[in-house]
Amino acid sequence: MESLSEQLQRAGRPELARLLKEHGTKALQDYSAGLFDYRPRVPIEPILYQAFRAEMQRLNRSPSEISQVLQDLENRRVLQTSPHLTATEGPTFFGTHWMATRGLPQNAFYVVASFSGVPFSNNAWSGCLNYSEALSLDQLVDSQCPQYSEILKAEQDRSRDTLERRLSLIPSAMRDGLVYRSVIHNRLQQLALHFTPRLQTILPEIEIGASYASWALRFCEALTRALLPNRNIIYLDLNEVMATYLQTALGQSDHPISRLFFDEQLRDQALTIFGKEIAWFSCPYVSKKKEKLDRVQIVDGKLQSRRFKKELTAEIILDGLQHHRWCPGVFLSFTVLSFLNGFRCFGSFEQVEYLARYRQQWKQLHLFESDQIDYAATDGLTTGRFYDSKGIPIFPLDLFLGREWEFPDSITLAEIVEPLMPRLLGR
Repeated sequence: MESLSEQLQRAGRPELARLLKEHGTKALQDYSAGLFDYRPRVPIEPILYQAFRAEMQRLNRSPSEISQVLQDLENRRVLQTSPHLTATEGPTFFGTHWMATRGLPQNAFYVVASFSGVPFSNNAWSGCLNYSEALSLDQLVDSQCPQYSEILKAEQDRSRDTLERRLSLIPSAMRDGLVYRSVIHNRLQQLALHFTPRLQTILPEIEIGASYASWALRFCEALTRALLPNRNIIYLDLNEVMATYLQTALGQSDHPISRLFFDEQLRDQALTIFGKEIAWFSCPYVSKKKEKLDRVQIVDGKLQSRRFKKELTAEIILDGLQHHRWCPGVFLSFTVLSFLNGFRCFGSFEQVEYLARYRQQWKQLHLFESDQIDYAATDGLTTGRFYDSKGIPIFPLDLFLGREWEFPDSITLAEIVEPLMPRLLGR
């Protein structure tokens, strides 16, 4: 019988196959401890250091906490980058946090850099409270809620197709819109008035017109901290960090990212190596009163989306970042974190594959020092998904609202990956 690693190799997942072959039999606590046993070989850029500071200040972190987190990021240089930004995470992201923090060193910070450059309708359902059929609607909202009948009907309709449940916190016009720099609307405030007392205990302040993404980060952090106590868990918006960083980097003509954009020969080589379909940014637009998501690519030396074609200049990009919700994409974000600044980015089975691929591609371009590429840590696999004995997935909101379930006492890396194998093998 083929081993898990052999099956994965055959399915076109060589990095995951390699990691499971090397670490699959390790107890999860030992594997997790090894993830944090990492020291970078390159210094962190001052402009990235300041971008992390700016993001924590935006989220109203205390000066002492900011100082401690920054010191930890500079020295340890690890970051959880799996999750999409959402108010309540699902079984996979929560399983990832449980798995990753098993070996968290004492007094270390577990910094979750959530990705907000996604539509609300992504698989994490960023605009919803996410839970399973193990909960009843009455455990979330009281029956006096004006929207109760509407929510109950939606739940009953969804029950025909899935064990998962969700309560939308956003108006329907935002469903396909961008999470990044989105704002709070009336619906969230009206629903929150009828949330059950238990849910109210972790509910951040709600202000119409304020940042929805910031509110969701605070809510998600409070929920995760409640379920994984005695861990220094910090949530922030990765795309906000990257936007702040880029606004400085693009003002420095000799910076590698500036050269990547504005050195024509270098840029053309990058597009040949990485592919012309790279989404450098995403941005929102409105169609028929509904927000949609667009991709900004570089085509024939210009910035182009489905709706516009603009000159490729620092001024145009800065204007987009500052005034039009241009959100830095995956390629730019991990180029900065993994290859320019030596972060070990914890991520899913997809991430370890594309980071390993990026490393081989960057070797062809000669934009960075060879050490930055050779020592880049692309192996921070963290994943997991738990089910009960009936096959119902375990949502963090379920546990917080009283669902009984115990985490496994002893489990290996291979055992936590095994429930995901049908998806990994494309079955």
